[in-house]
Amino acid sequence: IRQGAPLAAPIGTPTAAVETVEVKYPSPSFEHIKEKTIRIEDLEYLISEGQIVWAIYTQRGLFFGIDDCTYQVDGSLIEIGEILSDKKVHWKGYDLKTLWKDFLPVHPRAQWDQMLAAYVLRAGSIESFEAIYEKYTGTRLPDLPTPGQIYQSHLQLEKILTELLNEIDSFKVFSELETPLIPILYEMESNGILVDLQLLEKQKTELSEHIKQLEGEIFKLSGQPFNIGSPKQLGHILFDKLNLSKGRKTKTGYSTDSDVLQELSASHEICAKIILYREC
Repeated sequence: IRQGAPLAAPIGTPTAAVETVEVKYPSPSFEHIKEKTIRIEDLEYLISEGQIVWAIYTQRGLFFGIDDCTYQVDGSLIEIGEILSDKKVHWKGYDLKTLWKDFLPVHPRAQWDQMLAAYVLRAGSIESFEAIYEKYTGTRLPDLPTPGQIYQSHLQLEKILTELLNEIDSFKVFSELETPLIPILYEMESNGILVDLQLLEKQKTELSEHIKQLEGEIFKLSGQPFNIGSPKQLGHILFDKLNLSKGRKTKTGYSTDSDVLQELSASHEICAKIILYREC
């Protein structure tokens, strides 16, 4: 890695191809980012206990962002994870839960996750870092960005997302509810969870009996057996046989989604039974 590579200003080039959010924000804290390659032995002396560390994957591999410098570390990812665990660092990055699977840290501490912050802002929108950066800054990273440029872009995006989370009163949800769950979910996925097999089998039997009972009640109310999970067959029962009010039309017929069933619940008790069936 070239040390002291100059950064473009601004990072990347403007683009109109992706929906952007108009937000003006000051430049990141560091005017110049230094880039270094170090040995794994040096990492232990470089990092102090409880320090904030960015971990970022790029086309050139993994590097860490610490203060005003990026570091590429020569060594095993597992050994790096052990050092960072011993130092009790506070991790920042994109999709920390997935990233940790390469390091296997012990009881990691999550400080900031770009992917999670973007999700809290707009639920259901899980995208790559590059797409999120482009959406919220209106600029695109170069085709071959330097580690310094990528680190700078992470710092920039963190400030923007923090401001937007505060604007919609969601920063507390992100920092106090969502972020603390990252290491919990990571450890659950890594170690598994204990399950009471006898209780699980009992619940399975009870649920099967409840579903069978609901099926019988639905068939009795409809006057015939049918595939409750088939929107087409269900639509025939509700709208053709029982003559209930039709909702919005879809490509395959009239909708039988939960909103429609809720609206029809007052008209016929079969609708409430179908809602319960779907929840099982």
